Amino acid sequence: MQSISSSIITILALCTSVLHAASTSHDSDLSPKRSAQRLQAGIVSEGRLVGRTWLFPAQALTEPEGSSEKTTTPLIKGRLLLTDTHNTAHPARLAKVMLMGAAGIISETVVAADGAWAISPKSALEGSYALRFSLNNRYWMLRNTDGNDYAWEGPKVTLPIDGDFDTGDWSLDSSLANGQVGYIHLSFLEALDSFARYGIDISWWRQVTTVWPDQDAYYSPSYHAVHLSNPKAWDVNIHELGHSIVATGMRVPSAGGQHKLDECYSANLAGSEGFPTFLAALAHLDLNDPDAKFEYLVPRRAPIKVENVPSDVCQGDNNEWRVTSALGDIVDTNNDDKDVSVISATRLLKALFGQSFAGMKGAWRLLEKQLDAQESAAAKAALRQNTIVYADRPGVARRAAGDTTAWSHPDWDGHQQAITAAVIREDNFVV
Repeated sequence: MQSISSSIITILALCTSVLHAASTSHDSDLSPKRSAQRLQAGIVSEGRLVGRTWLFPAQALTEPEGSSEKTTTPLIKGRLLLTDTHNTAHPARLAKVMLMGAAGIISETVVAADGAWAISPKSALEGSYALRFSLNNRYWMLRNTDGNDYAWEGPKVTLPIDGDFDTGDWSLDSSLANGQVGYIHLSFLEALDSFARYGIDISWWRQVTTVWPDQDAYYSPSYHAVHLSNPKAWDVNIHELGHSIVATGMRVPSAGGQHKLDECYSANLAGSEGFPTFLAALAHLDLNDPDAKFEYLVPRRAPIKVENVPSDVCQGDNNEWRVTSALGDIVDTNNDDKDVSVISATRLLKALFGQSFAGMKGAWRLLEKQLDAQESAAAKAALRQNTIVYADRPGVARRAAGDTTAWSHPDWDGHQQAITAAVIREDNFVV
């Protein structure tokens, strides 16, 4: 009996491993493999492991101003900034600042939109205390491949203080391996900002674990974890974050596995890959740019352009590049001779988030119910330009321009229920 039980456990473990591998979005074609061992060695040499946290020295950008005039509620304050790949400083919004004592965290606060932060220490505190910075927040946590968090040691302050103590401006040293984690944080902020810009509610967002450095870039739905290889590759990194967004903000069938950007595969896989790339475009690129393109995606085919897809790329909705460009043509404001701006990105996103669908065709069926006759014709033209052609659904009552009557179709409810039921059976996605 014990032997049978052991065999069953082994089989279940093997099945779990296979399912995980099949559903993992393994995007090795998006960015070349990198030496995680070399990067990891650099990180280890730059800091020290304290408990479950890798600690590194933060970089002082300005001299501390010290204490100001006496006040009844003195503050320890400063600014935390992050530099991008062009060495431009940006506020480290959402980062965490902690006042540390011998026993651990005494007080903490979140960095504001302008990079400023302030902590009010208790008047009873005496002695030397350290300030520590972390990029972990309610939306993502950044971890090393060994499972340990990242943090940076800032200035020390002697308490008590009788006036505000300004520690000055601080940052991460991006010339070192550990400081390049800031690039990831800034890219993710772009993605977050795009939802605010387009008025999309993100109450569904679930904190995603972000692992760096890894030799490949991929998303693991089983652990809701994004693995990244190049901190500078904003397009690859937002694409992988996009997988976690799709997994929590939509209800779509699981699709994953290794694939190439220009080849044919299943329509479900093309949709599940194309939409995260579209999110990367919305986050970083200008919708009015006639030559909008990605910077790091698939070096062998670079530059990867959103507006124009090469003719040798697999045609139809079973290729992610075609899907990305089709979605881009529907919302972009650059009107070429073949497509015109159809609807806003806000309308497109609101049509899809929180919904159940499979592949580009499922997304189109959701979107088309939001369009009047003129918009529908323009959207189909954008799809055709990207070699995607869909026939009208039978029985669809198309609205006239300006008509706000709700769209309906006889079999839509059943179609929704069937997809939802299929997703509920998929353990790797949140319903």
